[in-house]
Amino acid sequence: MSIRELNQKLSIVNHVVIHPKYQTIGLGTKIISETLPLAGAAHVEMVAVMAKYNPFAEKAGIKKIAEQQPLPGILKIASLLEKLSFSLQFLSSEKYVLRKLGR
Repeated sequence: MSIRELNQKLSIVNHVVIHPKYQTIGLGTKIISETLPLAGAAHVEMVAVMAKYNPFAEKAGIKKIAEQQPLPGILKIASLLEKLSFSLQFLSSEKYVLRKLGR
């Protein structure tokens, strides 16, 4: 299959970000379910990091294909960071990490 054909048959959902104030009301599910028909592709791929805890993509109609377990080294690092009072959910925030490192 050529890249052009692949691009016609596959779309990718990169990020779905919902402000914490509006989480838990089904907004992520609604956005995905209403957007999927507009994708214009036979298949839509979505990597959902927090799907284990909030399966909104599945609720919106995306079929779960695989679940990957974190590598043992990642779990060890995460445990160490938690012991150092880092909040894992904010590790992607440069501002948060720099503020914590400054302490």
